[in-house]
Amino acid sequence: AAEDARLAQERHSKRLVDDVQGLREALDAERGNAAAGAAASAREAAAKEACLAEEQLSRRLVCEVQELQGALATERSNSAAAAAAAAVAREAAAEELRFAEEQFSQRLVCEVHE
Repeated sequence: AAEDARLAQERHSKRLVDDVQGLREALDAERGNAAAGAAASAREAAAKEACLAEEQLSRRLVCEVQELQGALATERSNSAAAAAAAAVAREAAAEELRFAEEQFSQRLVCEVHE
């Protein structure tokens, strides 16, 4: 009977050791799952952050492109206006030169006749 009690006690102890080992393995697995979940959450948060930063950069670039396009259009308009004004000034200068040449020519003709 004592031997049976000792064998029963050994089986019970072995079962308890196996149960403890199983619980430790389950705890380790759960911790691993929690760590993996935390890592996945961190990756997801980082991805959202990167997406937000990319959207902000994209919006800034769109604004900058629009500003540069406006500045270029203004410069082109100013250049066209300046070119038109220069053409008018050249035409006026040419007209004045023709008038001055004509007057000079008339004076020369008058002087020659005198």
